[in-house]
Amino acid sequence: MTGRRHHLGIAAATGFAALMFAQGAAPDRQIPQARASVRADRLKVSHEKRTASFEGNVEAVYGTLRIRCDRLEVRYGDDEGVESLEAQGHVRITREELEAHAQRARLDAQRFRLVLEGEPSVRRGAQTLEGRRVEIDLRTQEIEVLEARGVFELHGIKDGGR
Repeated sequence: MTGRRHHLGIAAATGFAALMFAQGAAPDRQIPQARASVRADRLKVSHEKRTASFEGNVEAVYGTLRIRCDRLEVRYGDDEGVESLEAQGHVRITREELEAHAQRARLDAQRFRLVLEGEPSVRRGAQTLEGRRVEIDLRTQEIEVLEARGVFELHGIKDGGR
């Protein structure tokens, strides 16, 4: 089956519906439920390690969150709710007006926070942020950048009376 693209929907045999974002979290911490799907060249599931690894041309979609990468590993807990997602290689993540790029990205499913490393950059419209590490709260879209540099549009600033 190598080389063929496989499409996995919400009812995939691996229980992917249960894997994509936890249902067992407290209501105020729970990621909103929505249909999730993943496409990849290969899938490896380890029930013992509680992981599902998607490899090759990976595209995962959950509501308005879209992840494209070379490899995506999903770790899930005893209740089969997702604990984390880790994307590696040519990572591109989009959600609404945000677009992020990195070599590695980790999603903490309990806190719905995304951490980007490996030349990370985040763009919203004409604004661009880059740094050593970028952390995004996907609920509030607040962004924290270590060693930040960026390009920003400034509106309504006067030149000091000149």
